[in-house]
Parts: sequence; structure tokens; C-alpha cells
Amino acid sequence: MKTRILIAASLLSLGSFASAQVFDWENLGLGNFSSVSQTVSGITATGTGVGGTIDVLDFGSFTNFSTFGTRSIVGGGDPRVAIRVDFSIDLTLLTVQFGDIGVDDDGTVTVTAYNSSNAVVDTNSMNYGLMDRPASLTLSAPDISYFIGVSGGPFPNTLVWDNMTVTPVPEPATMIALLAGVSALVARRRRKSAA
Repeated sequence: MKTRILIAASLLSLGSFASAQVFDWENLGLGNFSSVSQTVSGITATGTGVGGTIDVLDFGSFTNFSTFGTRSIVGGGDPRVAIRVDFSIDLTLLTVQFGDIGVDDDGTVTVTAYNSSNAVVDTNSMNYGLMDRPASLTLSAPDISYFIGVSGGPFPNTLVWDNMTVTPVPEPATMIALLAGVSALVARRRRKSAA
């Protein structure tokens, strides 16, 4: 019984080594910037406009967008540019929320993840069109370093982006130690059962 509890505790602790973190941009001031950064649990996300600046807006006051809080990011300029968000460590999973108030057709939204060698590792898209509520896209790969978010339509890149949920790549040494511990507990239990 004690071995089962130890194995269960070890497996449950596995999730804490790669727990999800949310970047909500609430610590930022409003305005136009060359880049913005937020650090959550030791992971830093840095947002920029692709070929331009990035704006921080209060979008949470609009109907249907209360989950966005008081700060969201959007590519700056006129016309607006796509956004790029870089992370200080590699990720295995990324979910990005975005939205607009539905006054213009935002067309297809595409989020593309890249690794540190600038190779595409995953992409996902959806037709957002005239929606007026948050939507999200999820990307998964063993080595996401950054993503670029783009929207289409007659006024491209007018979506705001928020609540980026990320899961970091677990540290190899931690994973090896955890798996070795679980294996030892299983072997010990088998020896006791055989005796």
C-alpha cells in the first residue's frame, strides 16, 4: 500500500514539473511599444509587432471579453502588423486566445509556432470572420520557442491577443530522476510480491 501511495505521489508530481502558466499582460501599461514583456513563474514572454510596434489595449470592458481583463496586445501601426511572442524557454503546448468586437471581417486567423532554429513546428487556423467573442487556437510540439499570430480580412491583424497558456518542456534531469525513482519503487514492489 505504501508503495502505491509513493508511486501515485511521484506521478502526480510529474505534472508540477511542466505545469501550465498563463500570460495575461495585466502588468503592462497602456500604449504603443517596441516590445512588451511579462514574467510568470520564471518564464518570460516578449511580444513584438512583426516589422512594427505592439499596442497594449484595454479590451476587457467590451461585451463578451471580460476574460481578457484590462490588458491585451495587438500589432501596432496603421495598417496593423502581425504579433510575435517569444518565450524564454521551450514549450510543448501553447493555447492563445484572441478576439475582436465584430465590426469588421477578420477572416482567417493563423497561429504558427517556431522552434529556436526558426523552423515551423506547428500551425493552426480558423475562420474568425465577424465573431464578437474570444476564440482560441492550440499548438503542440516538443520545442516551441515563439509564435506568430496573423489575421486576414479587409483590415488585417486587428485582433487582440490575450491569455496565452503555455506548458514548458520538462527538464531532462528532473524527468530522468523521477522515472528512475518510480522504476525503483515498482521493482521493489515486484520483489516483495515474489517473496
